[in-house]
Order: sequence, then C-alpha cells, then structure tokens
Amino acid sequence: MPLLAGQLGVEFFDEKLNSLCMAWLVDHVYAIREAATNNLMKLVQKFGTEWAQNTIVPKVLVMADDPNYLHRMTTLFCINALSEACGQEITTKQMLPIVLKMAGDQVANVRFNVAKSLQKIGPILDNE
Repeated sequence: MPLLAGQLGVEFFDEKLNSLCMAWLVDHVYAIREAATNNLMKLVQKFGTEWAQNTIVPKVLVMADDPNYLHRMTTLFCINALSEACGQEITTKQMLPIVLKMAGDQVANVRFNVAKSLQKIGPILDNE
C-alpha cells in the first residue's frame, strides 16, 4: 500500500484509500490489524509528519475509546509504530496523553499493553 500511495500521491490516497487503511485497523484478524499498523508507519514515512498529525493520528486516537478492547489495543500498537515515525513533539502532545488515559482501562490486557507502550515510546520522549 505505501508504494502504491507514493505513486498515486497524498491527495488520491486521502480521497480513495485512507478509509480502507483505517478499516483494516479494526479487522477481525490480528494479522490484518498488525499489517495495517505497519502500513500506517510506512505511509507516515512517505507523506510526512504534518500529514500524519492532520490525517492519521486523530483517527487512530479516537479508537482508544472503542468499546472493543482489541481495537483499543490496536490503538496502542499504532502509537508504538507511529511514535517512531512522528517524533517527539507529536508523541508528547497527542499520543502520550491517550496512552496515560488508557492506563485506567477496565481490561487488564489493555493496561499491560499500556505499560509496554510506555516502555516503547519512552526513548522517543527523551530524544531531541
């Protein structure tokens, strides 16, 4: 998908393919959600952090309030991947507050993955 998106351009991607990529994040199959997360990271690397901040990050962060705990966990997996591509500022201002809020989730597996996410994004928060 990132190669195709790069060839077609950001406008075409946003208009035609963005909703498809976001739908993959809530697929029933874990491998699809994982591949979608990796796709988003590559798309951010191709289209830049400003695009991510305006287009992808808000949609991912909304999933933190999803009733399905698997979708909330996918939010954390996306934050792990996107924090590397987006850098310290976006991670600190937009992603970290959501991760900290999710520390109070009623599902233990989500709380456990919050701890793993904090471990993953910690070095990014310290960078720069």
